[in-house]
Amino acid sequence: MVEAAEKGTNPTPELRISWLSEKYGALPRAGGILDQDWQLLNKMNVHSNIYNTVARLRGMKGTEIHKLTDAERRLIKYLRDERLL
Repeated sequence: MVEAAEKGTNPTPELRISWLSEKYGALPRAGGILDQDWQLLNKMNVHSNIYNTVARLRGMKGTEIHKLTDAERRLIKYLRDERLL
């Protein structure tokens, strides 16, 4: 997700499904929310959060970095600690 946000490489399958779900306003599988695969929904959420946070960070200039939320700051710290960013 970091590479996809920074370099425009191919996103993960879960990120693609997340984008399609957002685009069409639909869940990835037939049925309601309780019919969905919880693991897939969780991965979609995590991948989307990472991609969006890194893309937002890379688009910021100067003092705009102060506009990051606490959750975004924690995620960036984690990615840096793990040497993923």
